[in-house]
Amino acid sequence: MEDALRSPRPLPWLPEPFVGRDGDVVQLADQLLALDAPQVIVLHGPAGVGKSALAAAVARRVGERDLPVHWITMTGACRVEDAERVLLRLLAERRAPRRAIVEAYVRGNRKPFNRELRRQCAEYTAGSVVVLDDAAAKVGRRVLDRFDLSRTRVLVTSRQRAAWEGSGARLHAVRPLGARKAARLAEAVAGSGGGTRPDSDLPALLSAVRGSPPLVRVVGAVAARIPGARVTGVHGAGGLLARVLEHVGTADILRRLSVRETPAPFTLRTLQALSGANSDLLRNTLELLAGYEIVTRVGEDRFTLAAPVAEAVRTGMPGHELRTLAEEVSRALYVAASADLWDTAIRLDGRPLPGPHPRVLSPLSPLELIPYADDFIDLLSRHPRPGDEWRQSIDALGLLLAVRGDTHRLVALHRDFPVAACHALSVALRQLGLPKPSLRLLRDEPNDARLTYAYADVAYLSGQLDIALMALADEPPAQAADNAWHAVVRGAALCDQGRPVEAKAELLRAGETHRQAGCTRGRGWALLHQARASLLMGEANGAQHLLSQAEAAFRSVGDARGRNWVATEQIRVGLLDRPSAEDELDTAQRALTAHEAMEDVRGMGWTCQYLALIHARHGRTRDAIVALRAAAHHFGDCADTLGAVWARHRLAVLGPPAYANAELIAAERQFKASDCPLGQAWSLLELALRVKPRTAIADFLTRAEHHFDELDDESGLLWTQIVGGVRSGVGLGLSMFPGDLPADLGGRARRLEDLAHFRSALTSGHLRDPLSGDWQAIPFRARDLVAVSARRRDRRTRSAAPTPHCQVRLTLLDDPRAVDSTARILLRVVPATGHPWLHPDGGPPWLTAVAIPLTPASLEPPTALLRPSELPVHGAEFDFTAHRPGVHVVRFTIALERTGTVLQQVETELEILDTDGTGAHAAPQTYAARQIVAGQRGR
Repeated sequence: MEDALRSPRPLPWLPEPFVGRDGDVVQLADQLLALDAPQVIVLHGPAGVGKSALAAAVARRVGERDLPVHWITMTGACRVEDAERVLLRLLAERRAPRRAIVEAYVRGNRKPFNRELRRQCAEYTAGSVVVLDDAAAKVGRRVLDRFDLSRTRVLVTSRQRAAWEGSGARLHAVRPLGARKAARLAEAVAGSGGGTRPDSDLPALLSAVRGSPPLVRVVGAVAARIPGARVTGVHGAGGLLARVLEHVGTADILRRLSVRETPAPFTLRTLQALSGANSDLLRNTLELLAGYEIVTRVGEDRFTLAAPVAEAVRTGMPGHELRTLAEEVSRALYVAASADLWDTAIRLDGRPLPGPHPRVLSPLSPLELIPYADDFIDLLSRHPRPGDEWRQSIDALGLLLAVRGDTHRLVALHRDFPVAACHALSVALRQLGLPKPSLRLLRDEPNDARLTYAYADVAYLSGQLDIALMALADEPPAQAADNAWHAVVRGAALCDQGRPVEAKAELLRAGETHRQAGCTRGRGWALLHQARASLLMGEANGAQHLLSQAEAAFRSVGDARGRNWVATEQIRVGLLDRPSAEDELDTAQRALTAHEAMEDVRGMGWTCQYLALIHARHGRTRDAIVALRAAAHHFGDCADTLGAVWARHRLAVLGPPAYANAELIAAERQFKASDCPLGQAWSLLELALRVKPRTAIADFLTRAEHHFDELDDESGLLWTQIVGGVRSGVGLGLSMFPGDLPADLGGRARRLEDLAHFRSALTSGHLRDPLSGDWQAIPFRARDLVAVSARRRDRRTRSAAPTPHCQVRLTLLDDPRAVDSTARILLRVVPATGHPWLHPDGGPPWLTAVAIPLTPASLEPPTALLRPSELPVHGAEFDFTAHRPGVHVVRFTIALERTGTVLQQVETELEILDTDGTGAHAAPQTYAARQIVAGQRGR
């Protein structure tokens, strides 16, 4: 399983060659590792003197002792409040517990949060080396106050010296290179580039840069690459760069890089945002600049522009030009970042974007955006803007952090933007098993659809299925993505109730809507719950296929929690397919470990519950009880009452007979409170199998039969017959049980296998007397299966009262006699009697019809407007032209014009002969038409 958090950020690559301060590296590393020396060393000196390069060399040498090293860039952190953001970023990289910090944070009291922050900093930075690069003294000292400096080593680079005096840190001055060291470095750089040219005036060039290591490196590169590079015309660093740019021709890009607000590393993507140039051209430009040491490579695709170089470039620019260019660069970076975040939000959430969507340079997956998270936070913090665009950028960044499980950074984001990031933090709380606190954060949420979804999701995760379904019973939201997320919760709740057929219908619609909206993550969750419905019906192969699709969707967007839930459902596939016990346990253990890494308490609970089923099936009752008790603990920790009552039910079945009846009675009541008829039915059935008073048996059986009948569960009804026969004494001597399972049930063989197991236990005499109450023979798997036959579905459909709906009518106005001839098709949406769209006073809405040929043919126009009516004038006409003979298929998608919500999708077949004769042309036929129900126009 993929971990939720990325690995510690790699140290900046050291420039090659690194000379001039070799002795300092050894000395500082030894001092940092010495037990009797100060645990904090501050490297201080002016900008561009090489503090960061020296710190990187020291940290790399210390890291060779197997100590974890964390590099935290603090450029721009000048407020006291910034210290918390720095600490939270560090704790995210140290993988400190997320649930504890967010639980303390949402209490609204600063003291518990500060106490937890200090505890985590002391505990989870112990034994590591932390580099605070470019730290202002005031903020840096506040960060150090949270560490246990007896166990944490800290290396600081800072431009301030006086402010660090009295802090207890060891101060080490970093000064410009002397003439001899500068010459060594320049010669080494020149030698690495092909050797110093004899006609280069190296000493004179070095005197122009005054010992600044980045500029000394430029001198070495110039000496190696530019013939006759002499001091003539070179006045200081600016003259040196001007001489280089004569050969490179990249002055515009260099100016744009130099006016960025932060000297943080940049990438090729940064240059694309600043210039809009071709990526190949920019890559060549970067290689040229790196060849002259003007930019330094600090990663596989990351570069830095040293402060002295940037300062030298800015010095040659007029003040007004500098300000104008800085504003232009700032805006370009903000627009590019927003475009990336919004594009990611579509895949994670599917919601439409605010205003005109800026063009994405080249789409990145959410996983590819993760390394830029800190840059995004800094950029959005420095440029607060009024309006929805900026707010939705914050929201998108927060959602990315929530999905990845980076809760520490999400808390930091929420501290700065409590309104814009409240939705994302609410999502993170629900994922961490804190559903109720997540609702408290949404007081300022302006989106009603999000509030409704959050309320329903909290109810579902808490096991209150009736409340979840009631919350979603009103008219669906206008936006298609909101509608689809609502349908996912509805389908999941119906599945937990034991209604897989209704659940599948909801989830199929949700998955298709998410696919059309480009929401990969939403489609993944719809597929996951579809697989759960298939497992409930015993369809192992279909469930496995759906789980594979869901896993691929989650992997593409970096949703580790979704992938972990796929692993949990794989346990249920194994329970149907009967792999070896070792394989089953390995699958369950890997899923449990993954949930623990994500701190998904609810996932841990359900995984433990399925682990108990594995143990029970292989006769390890004691291990099963241990797993169920662990599951019950997890469910109590995340307030999942439905999971808790299933654990209670199974513990009652496995536990001592003396307590079974009381526990099953309590479980039945809790299932009723959660609105789970499947759990009620099985608790009543187990009671009927165990109770001693015969007068109570009939009542329990009658009520269980009522619930199974309500669910159309054929196997549950058969188990009711069998238990009735066993308790009456009729079935004890029989080799066959009364009744049988219909042939059209999914997983019929597995259900018969469970029945055979129970029959064998009875006839072999391995069970105790029926009146003793000690019955454990109905396989646990049986209560996780619901068998709905086509016969019962048809009966339920016929008995239901007809609901007014709309019918899509297709009329062929012309006869398409041959290939490339045109025929007109009229499409109408006709409301049935009683439908609110039937009457003109009802104000029927405008609909859009999108026509897509699924075979070699064309339709014009591709989209048309129409209104619900029987009149042809209110319909939509399409010109159909076939480009080959044979059967052609055309798909029409009907949607609300105002919102884009898909209402129906129908397909029609037309046969085009390869002659000009008449008589064999099929009229259009529609397939899989979904109804528009009265009062639910948005469905």
